[in-house]
Amino acid sequence: MGNKVANCILLFSGLKRDAFPVDVWVERMLIELYGLNGMTRTEMEKWGKEHFGEYAGIAQQYLFTYIREIG
Repeated sequence: MGNKVANCILLFSGLKRDAFPVDVWVERMLIELYGLNGMTRTEMEKWGKEHFGEYAGIAQQYLFTYIREIG
């Protein structure tokens, strides 16, 4: 199981609100909105947790919805 799937399980089960799953859409969003070009997805996960803190997973969901709506 990869990091993205594990983070999704942790986030959507309610076990970890700071889980920050990064898929292709979240990666694109982080590059477009935050200039994180050149980072691996693992580095982006860590960045998301540090940047958004305790509610990183909730922020990720809002950002994911945003990028899907305009993307």
